[in-house]
Amino acid sequence: MNCAFSLLYKAFKASREKGVYYVIRVGVSIIRNKLANSLWYYYFKLFKSSRTFTFQRETYRYFYHKYNTTWRNKRAVEVPIVWKIVNKYIGRNILEVGNVLSHYFPVNHDILDKYEKAKGVINQDVVDFSPAKKYDLIVSISTLEHVGWDETPREPMKILRAIENLKRLLAPKGKKLLSPYP
Repeated sequence: MNCAFSLLYKAFKASREKGVYYVIRVGVSIIRNKLANSLWYYYFKLFKSSRTFTFQRETYRYFYHKYNTTWRNKRAVEVPIVWKIVNKYIGRNILEVGNVLSHYFPVNHDILDKYEKAKGVINQDVVDFSPAKKYDLIVSISTLEHVGWDETPREPMKILRAIENLKRLLAPKGKKLLSPYP
C-alpha cells in the first residue's frame, strides 16, 4: 500500500507541475513498454527457446528471462556460459563480482557488489576486498567495465587494480572468467 501511495503522490505532483496529459502519456508509455516486453519474452520462450549457439566447442541454449530483458542483450549468451562453469565448481569456493546470477538462479556462492543491496551480497569495492579465503573460481558478468567509470570522480585505471586484486584472491590453479574480458 505504501508503494501505491507513493506512486499516486508522484503522479499527483507531476500532474500539478507538468499537467494531467503528461501523466497520462507517461503512464500509457510505461504500460505499453511493460506489455511489449512481456509479449517479446513469451515470443522468445515459445518460439526461440530451442535456439543454440556454440562457444569453445560447447553448445548452449540462448538464455531468455524477463529480468533485464535478456533476449535483447548479451546476457542471452553470457549467463548460460558462466552458469555452466559455476555448476562445475559447486562445493568449492566461488566468488561472483557483480550480483547477476542470483537474479536468475538460486546461488550458494559469495557475491561481491559495491552498490547492489541484497541478502548475502558483500557490499565492498572490488579493489579493497580482502577475504581470509582464496577462491577456486571467480566470475564476473558485465560488471568490471563499470569499475572506475560509474564513480565520481572517474578513475579509468581502477579496473587494472581490480583485476590485480582478483588475481590475488585466486587459489592455486584457480580460474577466473570475466565477461567482457577487459
